[in-house]
Amino acid sequence: MKDKSGSDQTPLIERNPWLFIVVYGVLFWGVTTAVLYSALMSFLFDDSMWDIFSYSIIVFPIGGFAWGGAMLWWYKTNQKKKS
Repeated sequence: MKDKSGSDQTPLIERNPWLFIVVYGVLFWGVTTAVLYSALMSFLFDDSMWDIFSYSIIVFPIGGFAWGGAMLWWYKTNQKKKS
């Protein structure tokens, strides 16, 4: 769908679902959560941030992949209900 200026206004989740999962799930949710979790745990428990970050950067993006997939499923379910 194009607006008056000619730009495409179709949501990313409809144009490319895998890109949505990678960008919003893995990068935005997974990496951001890994950094925040590592900083918080190192502050609260006086552990090395890099030790915590080394496994957080693996585990949380996997969770972000699941989060992105859940958001994709939720979006598609709501689109079916609307039509």
